[in-house]
Amino acid sequence: MVALAASALPLDPLAYVQTASVVSHILQTRCDGYLKRTHGLSWPGFTVLRTLKQCGPTSAKRLTAALACTHSNITGIVDRLERDGWVRRTRSTEDRRVIYLELTEKGERIDEVEEGLHRFLTLSLGHWFGEAHPLFERLQALEARMGDGQEA
Repeated sequence: MVALAASALPLDPLAYVQTASVVSHILQTRCDGYLKRTHGLSWPGFTVLRTLKQCGPTSAKRLTAALACTHSNITGIVDRLERDGWVRRTRSTEDRRVIYLELTEKGERIDEVEEGLHRFLTLSLGHWFGEAHPLFERLQALEARMGDGQEA
């Protein structure tokens, strides 16, 4: 039996999805381990803090949409971040039903956490990132198209 070259293999979109999922899980697990060891943060908690740093005070509803997860998931993550002093909840002065999430002074240091995570990933996977950059650009384009409601 003759092995087919990678470019001659038939297109299997399910294989792409499965491989992307596995790689994503492995990378998130590595990040999660580093964050827990160094800052007592989870990967989901880090992504919430990073999003709040970029967006400023945000409602839980907007945060849920920005991170593509459920409201109950965000609530659990924010409960832990609030307990650990990273974020605080404040009520809107215009509509008391709306609760905003904002970084505390500790949470404002998320840039330092991000720099440490960046160094960790560069040291442990730096050689791979250079090779994967064209793939990353394609994945970003796919994400943008899918986020706009377009078909890929």
